[in-house]
Amino acid sequence: MIDFVAFMSKQFGTNPTLGEEFMSSIVETQFAKTTLHPMVKIALVVTNCTTEKIVDSVAKLITKTDVAGLKAKKLHPKVNEVESSLATFWEQLKSSKLEQPMQFKMFGKACIRFALHLTSKEKMGTEGKTRSMEELKTLMKSDLATAGVGSSAASAASSTTAKPPAEQQVAYDLGQANNPMFLAKQLLDFDVGKNYTVKDQPGRIWALTEIGETHIVLEHYPLLEPTKICTMKFEAEDIAGNIKPTKQKMPKLFSDEQLQQLWKLGSIVSKQPSAKFFGEIKYEGTLYYIIPMKHPKWNDETGEYEGSLSPFWVCKEIEEGQLEYKWVTFSHKLGDIGIKILTNKDMVTAHSELGMKSMAVSEAAPSKKARKA
Repeated sequence: MIDFVAFMSKQFGTNPTLGEEFMSSIVETQFAKTTLHPMVKIALVVTNCTTEKIVDSVAKLITKTDVAGLKAKKLHPKVNEVESSLATFWEQLKSSKLEQPMQFKMFGKACIRFALHLTSKEKMGTEGKTRSMEELKTLMKSDLATAGVGSSAASAASSTTAKPPAEQQVAYDLGQANNPMFLAKQLLDFDVGKNYTVKDQPGRIWALTEIGETHIVLEHYPLLEPTKICTMKFEAEDIAGNIKPTKQKMPKLFSDEQLQQLWKLGSIVSKQPSAKFFGEIKYEGTLYYIIPMKHPKWNDETGEYEGSLSPFWVCKEIEEGQLEYKWVTFSHKLGDIGIKILTNKDMVTAHSELGMKSMAVSEAAPSKKARKA
C-alpha cells in the first residue's frame, strides 16, 4: 500500500503537501474499535494527493473536519461498506494479470470516487458526478472487466514500472488492520498479570489471566471473600469497547504481620500543624499535636508497606458512619494524659464499611415572623 500511495502522489503535476492537521486526523481518528479502516483512510489520503484544490501548497479538498465527520454513528454502515468494497477490489486487482501501474491507477480511481462519496464532495471531483454506493460498485466491476480485455495491449504499450520504496518502512498489513484481537493488543497493550477496569463493573479491578487467539479472560477476587473468583471472558471484537488498563492494584487484605507494621502513632509536636487534620493530646494543661500519617503505600525498594493503617488516619465520613471523636483520659506514671480518640458507641457489624459519623450540624431554618394586621 505504501508503493500505491507513492505512485498516486506522482501521477498529477500539482503534487500538493497533505498538511499536518489532515495527516494527524488520518492517523488518530478511529471510526470503530475493531478495525482501523485502512482502505478508507488510504482513499482519503489519495484523494487529497490528486486534488487541484490547493492553498499555499497544501491540499484542502478533504479536511480534518471531513475525516472527523465520518465517526458519526449514522455513517458507520457506509464507512464499513466502503472498507469492504475497496478491500475486495484490491484483492481482485492483485490476483489479476494486469501490470502494477494499471492496478494502481484503477484502484486509485475507485478510492477517489468512494472518498468523495463519503465526504459528500463528488461534485468537486474531476468527474463532477453524484453516484450511489451501488453505482460505484458497478463502475469498479466495469473498469476491471474493461481492463482485463485490454490488459495484453496495455502491458505491451506500457514501459512504466513502479519504483521500489527508498527504504523499508514499518506498517501494519491489511490482515492486522482488520484483526480486532491485534488492534485490541495495540490499543490496550494487554498482558497476563496486568490490571484493568471493566465497563458496567464500577469499583472493581480485574486481572488478565489468559490471552487466547480470539478471546481474553479476566478475574476479580472480592476483598471480603478472597477464596471466591469472579471470571469474565471477552471475545476479540468486544475487548476494546469494554476494558481499560489501570495502574490501580486489586485490593487485598493485610496480613497480621503487615498490620503490626502499619499500626503507627506519628510525631508529636507542640505547634499546631498546617494540615487540616491532626491528632491531639492534653498533658498538664498543654495541648500537643500528632502529625498525620500517610496512607499505606508499597515501597518497591524495601519490599514493605509504609504509612499507617490506623482508622484514626484513614477513615472518612460516610452516610452510615459508626465512629466519632471522643476525649479519653489515661493514667500514666507521669500524670493523666488526655487523648482525642476515634471510637464507636454501637457495635460494628462484620464486613461493614468503617467510617466516621458526619460532623455537619443541621441548623433549623429561622421561623418567619407573623405579619402585623
